Amino acid sequence: LLDTRKTRRTMAAFAMLRAGCVLALAFLAVAQKVEVHSTVLVEPPADCQLTADTGDTVYISHTGWVGETQIDANLDGEPLKFVIGGGRIIRGLEQGVKGMCIGEERELFIPAALAFDDPTKRFQKKPVPDRTPVTYRVTLVAVDRPGTPSYYAKLVQDFVAETWGFFLVVAVVVGAYIFWQQRQKAAKAKKLRKPKRN
Repeated sequence: LLDTRKTRRTMAAFAMLRAGCVLALAFLAVAQKVEVHSTVLVEPPADCQLTADTGDTVYISHTGWVGETQIDANLDGEPLKFVIGGGRIIRGLEQGVKGMCIGEERELFIPAALAFDDPTKRFQKKPVPDRTPVTYRVTLVAVDRPGTPSYYAKLVQDFVAETWGFFLVVAVVVGAYIFWQQRQKAAKAKKLRKPKRN
């Protein structure tokens, strides 16, 4: 019983120590004003009226590099979709995309603390060694902003695209049921029309 209590206390102490380390690293990153530096490779269109901001759903084409070695890219050629500020990707990429226009291309120089050494994230397998800054070349393909007609149109489009198979199956089942019902009614009507034999 005493050993169990000691083990629990030890585990709790390690958990608190780990949480403290994470908070300390996060504070250190903020205190050092770690930030992303970017270079515009393709200028934004002159008629740009919408720039990516926190809360927007963005679609980007990207490649990630360490020196001349590519470490990341779009899967299957499809744009990467994420919400700025949603925390699904590395913070440096989220920060670097903010302010971009559709069609604009940037090269982002992301320090390790905002890439794969980010203390607020857990990576199952990091593509780079510790303390490694990374470079991303990013093109903004599309922006969906909550509250705009295009945002809700995109939600409907995605919903239909993801569920069309289900609706197709339902339509086939309902159609088959209606056809069977009509056949049953026709068979009954035909039976009633037959003259009775004396």
